[in-house]
Amino acid sequence: MPQGTKEAKKMINRIALLIALLTAPAFGQIKFSELPAKTASGSTAAQIFFPLVEMDGTPSTHRMSATELGNLVGASISDGDKGAIIVTSGVWGFDPAVVTSFSQSLLDNANASTWRSDLGLGTAATSASTAFATAVHAHAAEDITSGTMLTARLGTGTADAGKFLRGDSTWSNTLTGILLGGNTPGVNAPMINAAQIWSSGVTHYGFVLDVQDGGAATGSRTMQILKGGVEKWSLNVDGQQLNAGVYLASGGSFGWSSATPPTVATVDTLLYRDASSIIAQRSGNTPQTYRVYRRYTDASNYERGVIDFQTTNGTTETLQIGTQNAGTGAAKAVDFITGGTVRATIATDGVTTFSSNQIRVTTSKTPSSASDTGVVGTICWDSSYIYVCTATNTWKRVAIATW
Repeated sequence: MPQGTKEAKKMINRIALLIALLTAPAFGQIKFSELPAKTASGSTAAQIFFPLVEMDGTPSTHRMSATELGNLVGASISDGDKGAIIVTSGVWGFDPAVVTSFSQSLLDNANASTWRSDLGLGTAATSASTAFATAVHAHAAEDITSGTMLTARLGTGTADAGKFLRGDSTWSNTLTGILLGGNTPGVNAPMINAAQIWSSGVTHYGFVLDVQDGGAATGSRTMQILKGGVEKWSLNVDGQQLNAGVYLASGGSFGWSSATPPTVATVDTLLYRDASSIIAQRSGNTPQTYRVYRRYTDASNYERGVIDFQTTNGTTETLQIGTQNAGTGAAKAVDFITGGTVRATIATDGVTTFSSNQIRVTTSKTPSSASDTGVVGTICWDSSYIYVCTATNTWKRVAIATW
């Protein structure tokens, strides 16, 4: 093919779109069949044949002679900007500011399918209208597998953090309380009858009540149980029980734990009912202690009385009754009282004073000899003597007689 013919074909390819753009009443509506009529003869060196595609997708062809081309675009075209076309040294090209590189890339597409692919139309451009949902349509609930549903589609009213969706599809304010009652059942019908199956190895809470105290008045209750309008049991805001009494079954116990919140495994101090009118503090083989405080500042500053079965002052498994003090606390004496009268006093230095006019030792004892086994300070008697152990295993005696 002559070189001149090749250049002419290139030029024709470049001006084909320009002609459509300049002659169309509206961009994208011109058909290539509206170009000047093609000659009846086949392609020759002077007649250029090129395939076209109508805008409606119908394939077509067009032939144009060099003379027809000259008549169409003018015999002489100077260099420069011609709007959508820029002519440089007689070579035509698109102005990229007007016809983008993407638009230019569409010019050599062979068919409509390639155009649809490059434009990203997919199958939508050739699908039947029945393939698309109408503007208003319904979906089954199982079709929604992800995302978040708009609250306006869930119910009427305005949704916010202080509202809940009712069974009638209405957004309503959160309840401030639930009132149960007003009926008189003829059979057992608990107002609240809740059941739950707990999993193994999981820490569960059967009932949780969290009251936020914003400065409630004195007398407020976190929980209250009444019978006939009379309070039988309640808890105040500090968790203290307020009621006429607490009653436990015969085998029950009242205990304290070393942990917060308490657990059964950490309960270490228990009170039991041993028998009628008998209270016991016990915990297996663990020694127990009971303390009564006169003054308590903290665990390092106190004055107290104690009944102690602990190991104290080096003595093991001995019941001790007395007083204890620490820090700023002072030592206190111990009085033994009957009928409201002090009968004996053990001072803080250990000196014992008896307020009665006699001391009674009801059982006699006679050491076998002056070197019999004895502990210093031991006093005993028989019908003839009073014996005193003055040193370890050393006895002395004084004769006694009638008068």
